[in-house]
Amino acid sequence: MDISTFTNLLQQHESETLDFKQELPTSSDLAVLISAFYNTHGGTFIIGVDDEHRPIGVDRPQSVEAGIANIIQAMREYNLNPPIFDETHRLGKKVAAHAIGRNGIKMALDAGCDSIEHGDGFDDALIAQAARQGTFWCPTMLVTEYVAPGRAAAGAEIWLKMLPMLRTAVGKAAKAGVKIALGTDAGGFPWTINQAGELKLMVNAGMSPMQALKAATLVAADLLDQEANIGSIEVGKFADIIAVPGDPLQDISVMEKVNFVMKNGKVYVNGSQMIK
Repeated sequence: MDISTFTNLLQQHESETLDFKQELPTSSDLAVLISAFYNTHGGTFIIGVDDEHRPIGVDRPQSVEAGIANIIQAMREYNLNPPIFDETHRLGKKVAAHAIGRNGIKMALDAGCDSIEHGDGFDDALIAQAARQGTFWCPTMLVTEYVAPGRAAAGAEIWLKMLPMLRTAVGKAAKAGVKIALGTDAGGFPWTINQAGELKLMVNAGMSPMQALKAATLVAADLLDQEANIGSIEVGKFADIIAVPGDPLQDISVMEKVNFVMKNGKVYVNGSQMIK
């Protein structure tokens, strides 16, 4: 069934919302079609199919809050994960969710998301759930520290409350065994700011220097499904190595003073290529 045929079928039932009387043919591509299609004619957002392969939808919302409530209610009623999650995992790929507040994090975890970006609202229950499910977390602490004062000054004072929440959550998550990967949300702060400052913030929040270094290497490689190529210095992996003037296990801030880089076997010292 192609998307045109699928569109025509839905338009025939544009007056209905949660149930379409005409049963659609079983098709391995059906979930893909449903994931991709927004039935603007009938005012219905399709979120999946039921056991008889009939599409399930929710009313087109009048507001973001109403839309979220409608989708959650329908998904719980039908015990349904968003089709995009199922399809992505079927193709052997991962799903990342940019979730800041607790509700968004909870929805993403319940749906089977592989990675949470930001995650300022992680609490004890969500940390336990992420650890149990093996979910990755990229806290992006540096960008939060950067944007919070300005956004609070503009009237969103909650950002100043989020900072200590995030710091506390990172320390608890590290102790609970959550797979924390270093992610900077680069672009959310000036390029003149050293992105390796994320490591110091991780350590200040309660991670050990070794945990922080692994977050930037082994764990990040695992999250990207690139552990066979990067993340550690081993035979057969890319020859990507850096050197710093000190021991990061004693002072993690030395990671902000990289003066030697080997990229794919080519050596650079202080920004200049030395050996081909």
